[in-house]
Amino acid sequence: MEKRAFGWIYVYIVLAVAVLSAPYWLWWLKPKTQLELLIVDETVSDQSYREHQGLIWLLRSQKYVHRNGERYEAARDYVGFVPKDDGTYGVRPFPKAMDRYDAVYVADTYGVYEEEFVRNRTDGARSAKVHGGLDGEEMKALWQFFLARNGASKRAWEKPRISF
Repeated sequence: MEKRAFGWIYVYIVLAVAVLSAPYWLWWLKPKTQLELLIVDETVSDQSYREHQGLIWLLRSQKYVHRNGERYEAARDYVGFVPKDDGTYGVRPFPKAMDRYDAVYVADTYGVYEEEFVRNRTDGARSAKVHGGLDGEEMKALWQFFLARNGASKRAWEKPRISF
């Protein structure tokens, strides 16, 4: 009888390990999903990428990948302000054609200010803008992307004209 009870303990231990490890091995079994996402972040004052880092974590944990199979990376997969190691910066341009994207995520667009970028102060002190904000062409491209994806005509979104 003791040998039989001892055998059941092994069964319970194996079941407990299987149940507790299920999230891990189920994640490995989950297939990757292709998604071309345009991430817009004009407010990247340092290399923490804090404005879109959470989105990247979510995309990676849910196994979303680019069409070529590459995983999303916070430092690479966005358009906007790009801080460099030597204290300079670049700007990753908005794409000319947005046909290849499935969706757009606008993380932040207010821009990078001198106090944040040059002096690394994040207390909200007013200073001159280094770069930032969506310009008219970028906003127009986002608007056209929205209209194309939703099948809406521009006229449906215009202000109604009232005549007497």
